[in-house]
Amino acid sequence: MPSLHTLLPTAIPNTPHRWARGVRAGRWVFATGQSGTDYVHALAPEVLQSGHPLDGPSMRHREARRLFQNVAEVLTAGGSSASDVVRIDQYYTSPDVVDAYHETRREYFKGRIPPSTSNLHRRFARETATNRPRTQRPRRWPA
Repeated sequence: MPSLHTLLPTAIPNTPHRWARGVRAGRWVFATGQSGTDYVHALAPEVLQSGHPLDGPSMRHREARRLFQNVAEVLTAGGSSASDVVRIDQYYTSPDVVDAYHETRREYFKGRIPPSTSNLHRRFARETATNRPRTQRPRRWPA
């Protein structure tokens, strides 16, 4: 049985619960439930850009960038990196966000896209979930 280690556990705001942003199981690293949060606010301030929401990249691009920043933090905490990712899945409730997510994913992986499945759903289980990509499952191939 491989050893299990939680990665970057954090409190879930406005609840008594904690959540591990990732898990390392032996040589495998899993990051799941990723979104454009900073783990303090629902969406990170740089995603909302409330003072100038229309300046620069679109909100969809900003959220995808924050999502991949969060993925990178989990991979680093697990001793891995984007170059080790062998699978990534994403879930949406609107097709409107897919292009921005895919463009950002291409940037993050420097053009090398791991096998991937995009899933479009009518809604998510949580009432507060937005239309943006939510779940990433990067994994490191065992050495």
